[in-house]
Amino acid sequence: MRARRTALGATGRVLGAALAAALTLGVAGSPSGAEGDRTTPASARATSWQPAGSFTTSAPVTGLDVDPAGRVVVATEDRRVRTHDRTGEVVSTFRAPIPPGSLDVAVDGLVHLMVDPGAGAVNRTMRVFGPRGRLVRTYGRNLPVAGGFQVVEDLRRVIYADGIDDKIRTYDTRTGAEVDTWGENGNDGTNPPGRLDFAADLALLSESRLVVADSGRKVLLVFGRGGRHLRTLGERYFGNRVRRVAAGGGRLFGLEPGGERSQVEMFSETGTHLRTLRTDVRRAADLAVSPDGRTLFVAGELPSGEPGVIRYVRR
Repeated sequence: MRARRTALGATGRVLGAALAAALTLGVAGSPSGAEGDRTTPASARATSWQPAGSFTTSAPVTGLDVDPAGRVVVATEDRRVRTHDRTGEVVSTFRAPIPPGSLDVAVDGLVHLMVDPGAGAVNRTMRVFGPRGRLVRTYGRNLPVAGGFQVVEDLRRVIYADGIDDKIRTYDTRTGAEVDTWGENGNDGTNPPGRLDFAADLALLSESRLVVADSGRKVLLVFGRGGRHLRTLGERYFGNRVRRVAAGGGRLFGLEPGGERSQVEMFSETGTHLRTLRTDVRRAADLAVSPDGRTLFVAGELPSGEPGVIRYVRR
């Protein structure tokens, strides 16, 4: 659901050379010890997040991302992909010529759509489009159903959270071949540190790190080189489940969909819990954050009952 070019430090969703090496090594090593939540500092409590506008969409949102120019790209159930500027105005739109089904989206100049062919299907495909909707290529006809993804275009890689088998898989975007896999299932009642129990989404960090939203365990898991577990975040904060994760400006954002008011839990990359944001979005489907971590987009049902996106800014 995300994509960024690999200029280290340009955004929280980047992949530097060290992390590239980490994701092409073997299976996960032994965890180095989980690190739990820490006390929220006074400086973080003073930070205010305020709604700064919203826009409606033509159908419920299935995927959301922020492009390199800071515009938000939205995929909806009616197979439309729209790019909105900072004010919410539509600057481009196209209808993806694909079979019915839900879409997840990532952008890096190109638009990457993970196509879910619908109920009863056994695989997904990745379709890559130009900004005006021209199909550039198709790959990965046997991608596992479930989970979010990150596109690392400079390295021609897609890193995918396989929530069925609890693996983190890396694919070559040119051939669709799986080039690396790591991760172990922890759904055995013991929940050992660093093992996965439904990997719902992932985000890439700088300094050789990757964070996985583990919906089964209701935590964020941070991994380093070779899938080595570094720390666990959110054990006391996600009451229901964590569905999506985003990163930007040295912060991590975990989405708990909820009912009437979906929540976003915010952490520093070192594990400090910064804030709980109770949004005005019902049954949130996705979130995305600007590269500097100061603008947050949350998609779902608006207070009016219409599908759409609310923008929050950090003051």
